[in-house]
Parts: sequence; C-alpha cells; structure tokens
Amino acid sequence: MRKGATKNTNYDYEKLESEYLASDMTLRQLAKLRSVPYGTLYDHARRGKWEERRKKRKQKRINKRVLIEEKNQDEAWLELQNTIRSALTEQWRKLLNDDEMHLSAIASLTKATKDAREMGIFGITTDEIKKQKEVDKLKQEINAAENNDAEIIINGGGDYGA
Repeated sequence: MRKGATKNTNYDYEKLESEYLASDMTLRQLAKLRSVPYGTLYDHARRGKWEERRKKRKQKRINKRVLIEEKNQDEAWLELQNTIRSALTEQWRKLLNDDEMHLSAIASLTKATKDAREMGIFGITTDEIKKQKEVDKLKQEINAAENNDAEIIINGGGDYGA
C-alpha cells in the first residue's frame, strides 16, 4: 500500500456473495474484478460456505431442468399415443365401413394395432392382456368346479379338488 492510502474494508459482501453464487467465476476472478483482496474474500467465503451453497444451487438448477425435460418427454409421449390411437381408430372405422375389405389391409392394421398395444399405446400391454386372460381362465375353471364339482389343475403341477 502506498503512503497516505487508506485500506478499504467496506465491501458489500452480500452483493459479492450473490454475484459469486450466480456465476461460474472463481473467488480469485471475483476478487480481481471487484478489487477486493483475495485473502479477505476467501476468508469471508469460507466462513459463509459460499462454495457449498453454490454447488447446491447449481444442483437444484440441474434437477429442475431434468424435471422439466422429463415432463416434456412425458407430454410428447402422451401426444404421440393419442395421435397413434386416433389414427388406428380412424383406419379401423374406414376399413370396417368399406364394402371391399382387403385382407392385406386387415393384416397390416392388425399388426399396427398389436405393435401399438405392446408399446402401451392403449394403456395396457400384451403381457398384461395375457395375464388377464390367464386370470379369467382360472376364474372360469373355479366357477365350473364350484358348479360341477370338477377338478382344477393350475399350471405348476399342483392338483386341487373342489
């Protein structure tokens, strides 16, 4: 320090902290930019845990962006599902109202509908349909057994009499 100069100790640490938290600047860069002694700024930042707070703030921003992106993807998927569902429904309607139903068109549309179902477009997958059919079959066997005293055989090897 030169003769007659006074040391400036009136730094606005709240403003410096806000600037540091909102930027990617290092403490050394901020100290130089704002003409604050690095050691003084470093000590203040360490006591105030600026680095930890900046990391948490940055992570919150990242998490928010991820949530927004996931929401956008979910909305896009729902929109695609609605579009496919509507297109398939319209194609089936046209085909069923056509006097000359072509086998190739039926086969093609059936495959497209099956693929859409497997993707969950209709809110239920092929595996879920198979499971539901198995459950329905077991219910029918149980009802038949109750009515006719028939034997129920459940896959897995066990025999259960009614």
